[in-house]
Amino acid sequence: MGRGGIFEGMTDKDIEVALRHFQQVEVGARQQLIAEGDIDPTLAIVESGELVVMTGDTKLGYVRDNEVVGEMALFTNGMRTASVRSLTPTRLLLLDVEGFLRLRSFGSPVVVAIEELALHGMTERLRNISARIGSLAEGTDVQHVTPPKGFFDQITS
Repeated sequence: MGRGGIFEGMTDKDIEVALRHFQQVEVGARQQLIAEGDIDPTLAIVESGELVVMTGDTKLGYVRDNEVVGEMALFTNGMRTASVRSLTPTRLLLLDVEGFLRLRSFGSPVVVAIEELALHGMTERLRNISARIGSLAEGTDVQHVTPPKGFFDQITS
């Protein structure tokens, strides 16, 4: 089938079975696909086109061919943490929670790929947050700061 991205390394049969649980949609340019704060536990794979991901007025990045957006919504009760808009006409594969759970029930390798992708995304977000906190703390005198006792220190004292 020649698919890359999340389907990389899967057999044609695995891809064919997995695709039965996705819905293919096409959207025009400049269409709002996801609104920050909405509840919608749907993952989207960009088959072709380009999306922009934003929070408020800040561009967080772009999603292009064979890339995924919304994977975290499958694992966080569907709360959207950013807005997504199409920049060009775009063809998407959509997977809702029910489809994901059906794929999981028969051990589809696409489930492992989605879970690995979500874990990688969370790791990258934590690294970025840590770096941002570090940059904000530059120049702060922390030698004389005593952190409060943690929960376990409090109950064992």
